[in-house]
Amino acid sequence: MFKVKVNKQEAIMLTIFVSVCVALRVSFLDKDLLQHDLATYLVPAESILTHFEFLNQSGSPMAFSAPLYPVLIAIFKKIFGLYWVEPLIALQCFLLFRTGILLKKFIQMYDAKLAELGAYLLVFNPNSLGAAHALQTETVFTFFLFWSTVNFAFFIKQGSPKHLYSAILLAAIAAYTRPVGFYWGYSLPIIVFLGALFQHKNKTYSA
Repeated sequence: MFKVKVNKQEAIMLTIFVSVCVALRVSFLDKDLLQHDLATYLVPAESILTHFEFLNQSGSPMAFSAPLYPVLIAIFKKIFGLYWVEPLIALQCFLLFRTGILLKKFIQMYDAKLAELGAYLLVFNPNSLGAAHALQTETVFTFFLFWSTVNFAFFIKQGSPKHLYSAILLAAIAAYTRPVGFYWGYSLPIIVFLGALFQHKNKTYSA
C-alpha cells in the first residue's frame, strides 16, 4: 500500500505536483509560519530536545495534547538543525501526494473512471496544499486516517484480517496526531459488526 513506485499517470501528476509545491514554497518564503498553530507544537518539540518532556508555552506539562507531531518536529530539528523547515515541508508534500494515491486506490474499488480525477482534486486542493506548506498537522493526520480507512475498506471488501489489523494500527497513529482520530478508532468495531451483518450474512469473524 505504501509504495514509492508510481505508474505513468501518477508520474505526470507527481511532476505537476512538485512544480506547484516549489512555486508555493517560493511564495511562502516571506511568510511567518508561526502565525498559524505551529507554535503550539514547536514549543513542546523544543522542550523534548532540551528537557526530555512535553511542556506547553507556559512551561506546564502537557497532558491532553497529541504527542506525535511535536515528536516529529523534534526529530527534524535534531537531524537538520536550523534547516529543519524545508525537509519537513518536503515530507508534508510527500504525504499529501501519497494521500491522493490512497484515494485513487479507494475509488478504483468502485469506479475506475473517477479514480484519477479524485486524486487530482485532493492533491491540488488549495487548503491541503496550504496546510502542508504551513506545517499544519492536518497533512500527517489525514494521511494516516485515510490510510486506515482504505485498509478498512479492503477488509470489508475482502474479509482479510491483516487489513483490519492495519486499519486499527493506523487509526491509533492518527489519534496520536490529532485527538479527533479517536472517533474513527471507536467506530471501527461498530462498522465491522454492521458490515458482517448486512454485507456478509453467511460469513463469520473470529473475535
